[in-house]
Amino acid sequence: MLRRRLPVWILLAVCVGAGAACDRLWPRPYHGHGIGPRTLAKVNITTIEGALYEYSMSHGGEFPVSLEALIEPDVQGYRYLNSSRVPLDPWHRAYLYTPPCPTTPRPVVTSLGRDGVVGGEGEDEDVSSATITEALRAEPSPR
Repeated sequence: MLRRRLPVWILLAVCVGAGAACDRLWPRPYHGHGIGPRTLAKVNITTIEGALYEYSMSHGGEFPVSLEALIEPDVQGYRYLNSSRVPLDPWHRAYLYTPPCPTTPRPVVTSLGRDGVVGGEGEDEDVSSATITEALRAEPSPR
C-alpha cells in the first residue's frame, strides 16, 4: 500500500488556524468579557478584604500588618488568599493596604487607578474598599 504525505503548507495552515482560534477563544483576565479594569479592581479588592476579615477572625480580631500575611501558609498549609502571591491591580501595581487604626476602624485596600496617582476621574479614579462600601450603602435596596 502506498501512503501519501500531506504537503507541509497544509500542515502549516492548520497550525496557524488552530493558533488563531485558540487566541480568540482562550480566556483572558478581563479582555472581551465585558469586565473592565475598574470592575476587576473592585472584585480583587472585595476578595482581599474578605481574606483580611477571615484572617482577623482566626487571629483574635487582629488584622495583618501587610497583605503578604494573607498568602503565607499556616501550619496546615491554608492561605487566606488562594494564591502564591498577592494579586496586582489591573494596571500591574500593588494594592495599597491600611490596617485598621483609631481613626480608620476598618481595613482599607486601594488601587490608584490607571494613572497610579491619588485622585483622578474615570479610569484614573482610585478604587478602594471604603468607596465600594459607600457605594453599596447608597444603593437603594430592592423591594
